[in-house]
Amino acid sequence: MKKITLSLSILALMLISFSSCQKDEETKPVTPIETPIITLDELYGTWNFKSLKVDGITYSTCEELSDAGISGWGYDFKYYLFDDGENKTKYCDYNNHYNPQTIPSVQEFSLNIATNVITWIDNNITFKIKSYDKTSKIIVMQISIPNLTFNGIYTLNKQ
Repeated sequence: MKKITLSLSILALMLISFSSCQKDEETKPVTPIETPIITLDELYGTWNFKSLKVDGITYSTCEELSDAGISGWGYDFKYYLFDDGENKTKYCDYNNHYNPQTIPSVQEFSLNIATNVITWIDNNITFKIKSYDKTSKIIVMQISIPNLTFNGIYTLNKQ
């Protein structure tokens, strides 16, 4: 009788332990959602060149940019909304910081708040916003130019 009781106890224990197992639920990888760094209203305005970092070297003067052969990359930017009564278009004027007498170039742009990317519509140049200090009004953004290996990181200060 002891053998039967022991056998039944072991069998009951096995049934209980196997019945509590459940199939692990499949988990799908979660794509992280970026937090918006800056709003369109915060972006509008004039941004002055502070520095450009290329290949780990930071350039902050006209002479440094010139010596490195990238003197044309010290830009000031002005983001604004043009409203002609029928259409509202977002534009960015950009001008060489060290030669402000030149006529600014103009680009239509879009800002994707979800990915923190500014895209110039005509030439597909993108600026990935890395950070924005709302107190000091300093923005850091990485420029990416199609078909060009130039990928610099701009630091700009809002006027």
